[in-house]
Amino acid sequence: MLVFRYDPAREDAQLQGLRDFIVPDVRRVPGFVAGYWTADHARSETVTFITFGSLRSAEAFAESTEELAPRQLTAGIELLSLRVVEIVARA
Repeated sequence: MLVFRYDPAREDAQLQGLRDFIVPDVRRVPGFVAGYWTADHARSETVTFITFGSLRSAEAFAESTEELAPRQLTAGIELLSLRVVEIVARA
């Protein structure tokens, strides 16, 4: 689970970047199963859920995401939290 804060003044460009670059790149990550990006407009935050087929894949993705965080700041996106958690139930 990832939580990002975004710059509302740059939201249109950030959403375009999400659709054009981030989502396609995440789909190509080894072990990727599914991804969901949400928007909390009142808080200018997005909560992202990305599932992987193995803990190893999830941890590798988390590490690379943390490494990219400083670069994302230049686009007005701040990584607030990142957690690797286990899915224990599904409906």
